[in-house]
Amino acid sequence: MAAVIYFFDQEAEYGVWLEENFSKGLVVSNLKGENIHYLRAGFPSKDDAGGLRLHRASCGFLRRRPDVESGTRTKTYGKLCGLDRIALIKVCKDSTRKQPIECRCMGRFM
Repeated sequence: MAAVIYFFDQEAEYGVWLEENFSKGLVVSNLKGENIHYLRAGFPSKDDAGGLRLHRASCGFLRRRPDVESGTRTKTYGKLCGLDRIALIKVCKDSTRKQPIECRCMGRFM
């Protein structure tokens, strides 16, 4: 399976990943912080992870100035990142039993 990286309370590392993968990277946002244990252990989460959204790394939503300046992009909600859409969706389904909804940015350049 393609590499999938989970960022929670790792603002600097997430920012670097976004910049390095600006053109081809994908990000699932709104993973609740407690889901980190399930993602790392590989167990399905029993709570509702509603609101999962799949974005391109270049999406403006992921780069909103207030979030970037305050350093809160990965504090409350984790970010699942990778280059392979299918791998990201599989991890979401396996760990939260939910499939992310695609952001409008996913319709561009498809």
